[in-house]
Amino acid sequence: MQWRRAMRFCAFGGGLGVGAIAVAGEAPPNLLSFAQGTLPLAVEADAAARVRTEHAIRAIDGSTRVYALTAPVPPSTTVAFVYALAAPTVFERFSVPGVRETPSPSQTFVREVKVFGSPSTSGTEFVLLASGTLAAGARPDDAIELAVHRRDRVRRVRVELSGALDPARPALTLEFSEIVGEGRQEDVPTRSAFAGVWQGRGVALALSLDGAVVAGWG
Repeated sequence: MQWRRAMRFCAFGGGLGVGAIAVAGEAPPNLLSFAQGTLPLAVEADAAARVRTEHAIRAIDGSTRVYALTAPVPPSTTVAFVYALAAPTVFERFSVPGVRETPSPSQTFVREVKVFGSPSTSGTEFVLLASGTLAAGARPDDAIELAVHRRDRVRRVRVELSGALDPARPALTLEFSEIVGEGRQEDVPTRSAFAGVWQGRGVALALSLDGAVVAGWG
């Protein structure tokens, strides 16, 4: 029995990434999402917080589901993620969806969010783009908007998460959902040619490039 599965990716200048396709009538794309080519570069946190790269990815994975960001830590703990954008970007709006009060004294959502941007690919000279103090939304799908301070053209973004929404205990698990950034992004440079065939035991995969789209059959 033969089977065929279609796949579509975006071919960026630095490699392959999952392509996000904007559809008329839908919300603007989240330019900070993994689907738009944003990649985690660094995690800044105390070792005791046990924050990993996977936590940085979950903050941009397109899901508003709340997840445990840290191990039990003091309520004043700060965690930061540094991301590389797919192309120069000017952000017009930032928000955090799914902010909630967890019915447990040992875990709570983060309280403060700051977003910094740098025009350099080396990630130096970060300036504050937006900030906000979070509060639980009336509905699970409510999004808390951050106050935008600057609309600079940036290549790197640093997301700083700190504090506790409900500091009920001296040590608790901090939670987060997703950081959303909307605005304008320059065209992503694409590869001019790509093709490939991979075969293995029970696997056959063929890819070809058409503009910014890599189509494949396997």
